[in-house]
Amino acid sequence: MESGTASVGQTPGAADAKSVVASLPDWVPPHFSINPRSVSAPESRGGEIVFSIQQGQCTRHSDQTGSSDCATRTTRSTIQTGKVWEQQVEWQLGQRFLYSFEFRIDPSLRYQGRARGEDSQLVLARWESAEGGQPLFDLKLDARHGVTFMGRTCITPEQFGDWHRFNLRLRWADDDTGFIEARCDGSLHVGDPIFAASGLPTNRPLACVLKDNCPANTLRPSRFNMQLGLIADPNQPPRRGRFVPITENGAKVQIRRILVRRLYVIFGRKDEY
Repeated sequence: MESGTASVGQTPGAADAKSVVASLPDWVPPHFSINPRSVSAPESRGGEIVFSIQQGQCTRHSDQTGSSDCATRTTRSTIQTGKVWEQQVEWQLGQRFLYSFEFRIDPSLRYQGRARGEDSQLVLARWESAEGGQPLFDLKLDARHGVTFMGRTCITPEQFGDWHRFNLRLRWADDDTGFIEARCDGSLHVGDPIFAASGLPTNRPLACVLKDNCPANTLRPSRFNMQLGLIADPNQPPRRGRFVPITENGAKVQIRRILVRRLYVIFGRKDEY
């Protein structure tokens, strides 16, 4: 395993570049830090954070979550929650949370997603196991479908360039007491979400849970993390062993007003949508 120094390269054998060294502004919730796998540190501009990536970049940093991004052909620049329970913010089974933030997608994005109806490999936000880093569900983006969650539209490509808010309410569960509800813009208490499901475990990949076809050996974590920024991840099926073709323009997003809050009372939630 290498040290926490993140290096940028066009291929896994590329020479090291400068380390990612930066700190987050005071307004970011205290349990977030810059992911050491980031190919470039996010930039703080007033009340927002700017994330940028280019095709073919990767880091050689590896840790308990698995092989380096150069080994898996992944490109990312994110902030992450890490072991939030060490900071008295325990994201664990049985708890209900609101995750909320505002985002602006650079309208110059040209990445079209995958062909034949397969969804995007470019991720804006990821919720994952804290016990190995297995992705559970993602907020995705591309220039063809816009920003989507579980295949449902949050915003269209025509809305890139404007600020929008994403809200996710859920109960972390290993049984049928779990629920998840995603909303874009609008109110948390009235109107329809873009996606909602109840009576299901939320500690396994949501895509296989909804189809009731998760493999028997699927991990069932009890604690959870979040990444926020940009991840170009080719490691969702079908795997092709090469970098996501995000084009020469790369990708850039701005994020602000990040909120993570434990929920004790929930109003207006839809069981299914």
